[in-house]
Amino acid sequence: MQASRVRPLRPPRSTYSSPQPLAAFPSAGLISKRTVKKPRPRQAARPDKGGPAPGVFGKDAKIPRAPRLFPHRRRLHILSVEDVTQNGADFYSLCPSGDRRRVEKSRKFCRTAVGLVLLLVVVQPAGSQPLMRQFDQLYQLTVADIEDLPHQAAAQLARVDQLVANQNWDEVVETLSAVAQNHSTRLKQADTASDTARGSLFLNVPAYCQWKLVQLPAAARRLYRQRVDAVAERWYAEGVQQRNEPLLQRIVDQLFCSSRGDDALLALGDLALEKGHTNAARWYWEQISPLTRLWDGRAAWYFLAGLDTDQHRKTIAPQFQQPAAAPVWPAYPDTDLNLADIRARLVLASILQGTVGRAELELGLLRQLHPEATGYLAGREGNYVQTLERLLADSRDWTAEPDGGGGGGVGGGGGNWPTFAGAMSRNRRWPTSFDLLGPPAWRRAIPVAGSRGQQTAAGSSDRKLGGESRLAFHPVIVNNLVLIQSGSRIFAYDVATGQPAFGGAGSGQFYPVGETTNADRRLMGRGVLSEPRFTLTVHHSKLYARLGSQATLHPQPVARLRSGNRLVCLDLQRQGGLKWRHPTDPDDRDFAGWAFEGPPVADADGVYVCLRRTDAQPEASVACLDPATGRLRWRQRICAANFPTSGQTSELSHTMLTLAEGTLYLNTNLGAIAAIRARDGLVHWVYRYPRAKWIDMAKRPEYFDRDLNPCLFYQGLVIAAPRDSQQIMALDAGTGQLLWRSIPLGAPPLHLLGVGNGNLIATGKSIWWLNAVTGRAEFVWPHPDNTQSERQYGRGLLAGNHIYWPTREKILVFDQRIARDQGARYFQKTAEFELAAEHIQAGGGNLVIGGDTLLIATADTLYGFRLTDDPPSETPHPQPATRHPQ
Repeated sequence: MQASRVRPLRPPRSTYSSPQPLAAFPSAGLISKRTVKKPRPRQAARPDKGGPAPGVFGKDAKIPRAPRLFPHRRRLHILSVEDVTQNGADFYSLCPSGDRRRVEKSRKFCRTAVGLVLLLVVVQPAGSQPLMRQFDQLYQLTVADIEDLPHQAAAQLARVDQLVANQNWDEVVETLSAVAQNHSTRLKQADTASDTARGSLFLNVPAYCQWKLVQLPAAARRLYRQRVDAVAERWYAEGVQQRNEPLLQRIVDQLFCSSRGDDALLALGDLALEKGHTNAARWYWEQISPLTRLWDGRAAWYFLAGLDTDQHRKTIAPQFQQPAAAPVWPAYPDTDLNLADIRARLVLASILQGTVGRAELELGLLRQLHPEATGYLAGREGNYVQTLERLLADSRDWTAEPDGGGGGGVGGGGGNWPTFAGAMSRNRRWPTSFDLLGPPAWRRAIPVAGSRGQQTAAGSSDRKLGGESRLAFHPVIVNNLVLIQSGSRIFAYDVATGQPAFGGAGSGQFYPVGETTNADRRLMGRGVLSEPRFTLTVHHSKLYARLGSQATLHPQPVARLRSGNRLVCLDLQRQGGLKWRHPTDPDDRDFAGWAFEGPPVADADGVYVCLRRTDAQPEASVACLDPATGRLRWRQRICAANFPTSGQTSELSHTMLTLAEGTLYLNTNLGAIAAIRARDGLVHWVYRYPRAKWIDMAKRPEYFDRDLNPCLFYQGLVIAAPRDSQQIMALDAGTGQLLWRSIPLGAPPLHLLGVGNGNLIATGKSIWWLNAVTGRAEFVWPHPDNTQSERQYGRGLLAGNHIYWPTREKILVFDQRIARDQGARYFQKTAEFELAAEHIQAGGGNLVIGGDTLLIATADTLYGFRLTDDPPSETPHPQPATRHPQ
């Protein structure tokens, strides 16, 4: 019988081949799912059956089994991917004609799959993970890691409750004093519930121990005072005589429950008021007695807001007359100071601050509780109520700038916009409204650095927000100068003409650091999560900027490419001459492994900046630099938490601090908000808020695109909109207590513009009016579901009683106030400025105002408009307010 011409099947090359033998092929000619236990003897060739020819295999030859992938109909299997691509012709020779079509489909499928896998691997840059692993997944955010007490110290504090139950006062005092002294830089969770829906509050250990002493019975406090009163008396006498604020503060920090604790608080409040720090003075005075606030620690004016103090006299007065058994906030327990003096000072602070509504509420409370109290106040001797009534009436004619300070009015020539949001409190409301008349007085092309090849991550904000992510530039206006940063270069222009200010190159560049390095470009173009942002800070003619790479987190394989970044201080009185640059050495031990998050804030005592370190999970810290030399004074760790980019791709971040009256406030965007004393880095409190549990990186939520979101400080409130939370939250600046939290907002705001006329104005695709006291979402326009209305394009601003809201082709002007007519509520759109009009030919962008000039910074052009003092001239357009469901 003639042998068949069927070629032998090559042994499969796959490394996954099974060592188990397969005796022979079944009559169908394909590898079956079943195997034959006993090998069949050699057979003669049978071409009609498609069997093997004699002599093809040896007598006892055994064919190794390949892995059975891609199951087919009729329990058919093909070999490994390698066999499909290399030995496909042999399969056809083994198949009857009826099965070849199915095998062909499997073969094509396998080749397609192999091609896709190879494509995903090959197209990725070196050191980068496949895109599927980067973004096509749900990423779980962990709780912020805050350095708590060591186990032994925590065990000692846990014993205090048992010692109190046994009335072992001596050991209670000894234990609290020892823990406070030995762990003064650590934090302790103050609330009993852990990771509740309302979050958790942490205090520094000395403050926590003093709070525990406040809650002890009078007998325990007498024992404590016997130990510490001599030292407290000496510190107090020296502090008052020398007007030594740090020495008086030392009493409050370490010996709060001593007999001089309340006296030190009174003196510190008076010193703060002399410096114009009305909020700091208020907090010192409120700590003198638990009766200055509600029992749960809420400020009196939050409780009184919206109430008629005369009508609700019987309800209000007992709240501030009956002492609680033990306050749940750090207040001095048994002061002998006159509370009428303290409450009169609180009213005075409100009047000097210009908060007329709060002053009226507090004055009504003083009238109820101390109608006959007299004393010396505000340079006058007499009845407190009558003195403050006259002062309040006179204050209505004062011309103080509302809600922020820091510059003159329009047309005065001296108005400044020295940092992002206009003030280091991040809450600037320009004093007067303005009208936009005529074309721009000048325009300058912004030299965009490092923009070629710029990419964004999957689900980027550029796609979601209609291109707003490209609006990277936030200039400042100081002393008739316009200052703007692009990459590692800084430019200066005359605010009136737009011409180069320092007579340098035609581009206006006065700090020629040069282009970003190649390493910076590589990192910024690797599929980063966020977008580049360029902001500056000016304080006392010193310009502070962060230069170099904006990438602060990197995958470990490419971390070695990081060139790092640096801070520079330029002296504007010397035409931008370099004062210092830090770090000067790449191997500087003070900042090894750290990256600067953004430009610092500054006061007369220091320059403060947020730091981030690349590690298993990002770690946020705050540092203080010497204003004269740039050398490190102190650095304080805040928290650490994971982030969706950790270990996968680079991230550009731009976290900024908020500075208000000697205290720094930090929104870490890592699950924590912190208050730090600027003088020495002492952490007052850390609030750990509940983070979003899951982030879908293929379609990440819009609130995750908040990248310029520092805390906003307003009248003792710290308001924050973290990027890892859908809600906006407000904390008490003194205690860190959560006062309110907004509902999850549809089309969540990206910018907190400030507080005007009692409303927090938050903008994104819509404008939100939120009650600053309660957090209630009063109104929203346009409705988030209305896709036909105008959409924001750039950061707006508040001026006078108006909101200036940019779109791509217009600036829309709204009233900050809510109009009421016969019970119905309306908001008013008062004007529209057509930027795309033929006589203007400008575009929307980030708005900045200074002197009598409005700047619009688009993606590549800077426009300067001359302004008038007149309010918007167009006819108001009242519209029914859209109330968001509560």
